[in-house]
Amino acid sequence: MFSGCVYTFGVRLPKGYNSVFFAVPENGSGYPLLQDLAFSYGPQILRKDGRLNLTDSASAGLLLKSVFTSYVKVPDRYDASGKVLTYRINVSGRVRFLDKKSGEDFVKPANITGTTIWNPDLEPEEEAVKRALEDFYSQAVRHLFSSVEW
Repeated sequence: MFSGCVYTFGVRLPKGYNSVFFAVPENGSGYPLLQDLAFSYGPQILRKDGRLNLTDSASAGLLLKSVFTSYVKVPDRYDASGKVLTYRINVSGRVRFLDKKSGEDFVKPANITGTTIWNPDLEPEEEAVKRALEDFYSQAVRHLFSSVEW
């Protein structure tokens, strides 16, 4: 297991460990669409970040496993009459980066909450969930690079 360093500027992973297989997320949140959105949108988020190469399971050095445990939509702002104007959406779960060779954790697993503000008058809830997932997976990648030491 690699751990320790909290500095991420210029941090690289050991050779062969920048290739990642994105496993189908598990959904224990009670929000039925979360697994589908995470599986279709999560890899896009990792590609956008650019530090990891997504690949098939056989070619990967790391396996990214995510388990969603909670989906919470909480009123955030109200107008003068008490109508909810915006909601805070929190998507919580646990991520693990597993070393494909050993099957062990490459870095310590992390509990993460991705969050965003949603205005139901301006967009469908699905778009806000995508932003919360972007925050979730961006934190997962930061966790990986800030935890690696070699």
